[in-house]
Amino acid sequence: MAKKDLGIITEIFQYSACNKCHKLYDINEILKNTEIPTCSFKNHPNHPMERLRQKCNNPLIKKIDSNNEQIFRPIMTYPLVNIKQQLTLFFGRKDFEMSCRKWAERNNETEALFDIYDGMVWKEFKDDNDELFFTKEQADTHLGLMINMDWFQPYINSQYSVGVIYVVICNLPRSERFKPYNILTLAVIPGPNEPKLHEINNYLYPVVNQLNQLWNGYNIKTHEYNNGRFVRGAIIGCSSDVPATRKLCGFISARVACYRCYKTANFVNNQPNFGGFTDFDEWFIERDISIIREKAGDWKKCTTEDSRKAHVSQHHVRWSEIYNLNYFNPVRHCVVDPMHCLFLGVAKWIITKLWIGEGILDDAKLKLMQKRADEIKITSDLGRRPVRIATGDGFSNFTADMWKTFIMIFAIPITWDFLDEVDKRILAYFVRACKILCANK
Repeated sequence: MAKKDLGIITEIFQYSACNKCHKLYDINEILKNTEIPTCSFKNHPNHPMERLRQKCNNPLIKKIDSNNEQIFRPIMTYPLVNIKQQLTLFFGRKDFEMSCRKWAERNNETEALFDIYDGMVWKEFKDDNDELFFTKEQADTHLGLMINMDWFQPYINSQYSVGVIYVVICNLPRSERFKPYNILTLAVIPGPNEPKLHEINNYLYPVVNQLNQLWNGYNIKTHEYNNGRFVRGAIIGCSSDVPATRKLCGFISARVACYRCYKTANFVNNQPNFGGFTDFDEWFIERDISIIREKAGDWKKCTTEDSRKAHVSQHHVRWSEIYNLNYFNPVRHCVVDPMHCLFLGVAKWIITKLWIGEGILDDAKLKLMQKRADEIKITSDLGRRPVRIATGDGFSNFTADMWKTFIMIFAIPITWDFLDEVDKRILAYFVRACKILCANK
């Protein structure tokens, strides 16, 4: 069922995962055992204290009664999807190659950034021979990929978190690249709990191995070329939410430091903030990727949990398997996700902290705003009408889609007369910015 829902019809590699430390094992090897095997992973193999060098020893399989006999099954399974087979299916479609070439036909003579092709990463990204990777000649065979990692709750009445790693092909037009049949599903991370920080590396390792194979390239039979074409691909963007991006790239929490420059948070009463620009010239400097890679590698040399934490606190990075992609530059390739930044971030802060928190919008005004929203009729393709404006402390449990619909359609007509001139300008400029950033073209 899950394969059908995700559109996966290719070969799936399966690993057995330890549900305690998330170490992966060959599922066929552990099922050969006549006894229940345990996890042999050592989190701190060089710890000065012997008792902290012990193996995980968590059981990897369980016995299940089936037809009056007992059989072994993995406690937790990690499915990994074959990237080459997925690309073979994509390139076998009639119009896929033509769609991948459309970016090379664009003509933007302004300095405006309308798509990823207008940015410096796409224009300057080079291969191992220091030659431009994205050219008109290889418009449909050199693929620029944007990776995303996220978790979701598959069950309604149960706390069970399942992760997924997938990529979109940026060569495709924006109207096509996010459609389910054009998305490469890389792996599904088993639940019920998210792996902590560096534990994600267990799941990234086999994914990165496949991505390195794609970077080296391989021959794929396509709809236009029966004899095949040499296809390569590179991760040039990471567009997850902030916590997932930090976990994927090994960076310290966003509450502590910026991943792109040397700005660090100020802590007042144990609460972080990034205020203060008097020393702007000292920290507004792009972080050196070679130093980041060096310090990420040094993290692996730490022998204790305390030394690991001290290393991250000092250098703001820990090891991530994604650094085995030698071309990947997390300083330049991590992007701001509009959904989380604009709607779950800025929009929510303006409404709940700035206006509700400061008393500009009180309970009576929120109820009147809800009444006004109820009287506005919109077509179904524009989203759902907001229905919890006056619930709880206001805007209760609004999702990103709800915030988007509220800001883009409802905010100005139902809120305008409650605001002073300064707040009106804030709202007007923000709505305009959202419309520009979220426009389809």
